[in-house]
Amino acid sequence: MTSVCLHLIVNLYGLKSKPILLNLYIWELYKGTLPNQQFDDFEKDLNGLLTNFNLNNNECIITGDFNIALLKSTSDNKVGRYYQNLESHGCKPLITAPTRFSFTVSPSLLDHIYCKLRNATQLAGITMFDVSDHLPIFLLLSTSINRKSEKQIIRCMKNFDLENFLIDLEEALSPWNFNTGSTVLNDFDEFIHIFQTIINKHAPLRKLSRREKQLQAKPCITRGLLTSIKNRNRMFRKCCKCKDAKLIAQYKEYTNKLPRLRKIAKQQYYFKLF
Repeated sequence: MTSVCLHLIVNLYGLKSKPILLNLYIWELYKGTLPNQQFDDFEKDLNGLLTNFNLNNNECIITGDFNIALLKSTSDNKVGRYYQNLESHGCKPLITAPTRFSFTVSPSLLDHIYCKLRNATQLAGITMFDVSDHLPIFLLLSTSINRKSEKQIIRCMKNFDLENFLIDLEEALSPWNFNTGSTVLNDFDEFIHIFQTIINKHAPLRKLSRREKQLQAKPCITRGLLTSIKNRNRMFRKCCKCKDAKLIAQYKEYTNKLPRLRKIAKQQYYFKLF
């Protein structure tokens, strides 16, 4: 590729699974707004790369911010030519709704995902989160690869009652007598066994949910901050549906407060930690 865009190509080779993806290329691309001459160079390089994929019988996923309004493929000759070129190479567009929303211009489809896969079930879509003025896009592929993830467990303290726990522990330990012929290690192992039996009864072990794992990965994100983020996302969705000036002003004011709240939460977390 020429210098008209930024891109990264990753080759996943030798994934033997069902669906079989033996030689998959994932191409991540960012292209800014280009004049006609540079756009022609971009199309030429794109066509050459896709032709090479076809000759080698490779499967590919192309995604990124193309800055090409794909919804104008029927009204803009340049966009229509680009779209037909991709389709001629068997690349199927999976994002068909606007991904960029602005309060000053009409919505546009600038973020694309194209797939050329033979035996994979695909699910692509858009998530309504205001990470930037471009909505995040995603692609899920079915696979039979078994991923053994490490199980994270905690004790469920939801119904734990300290008084009842101590009563049961006392009843379990009262008939237990130290055996004069036993070692300290054996006595300690017996005590641990009794203690664990009682604690498992009152506070059983359970696996962490996906949300709890995410919270553990970012401990400085408080529940109050998560609530604020949810409120911001809810306001963003309302602004996308109805362009009310008052609602947009409230959303912008609320959004500008969040970075400061994140910074305060982070400072408080590390202050308590150290």
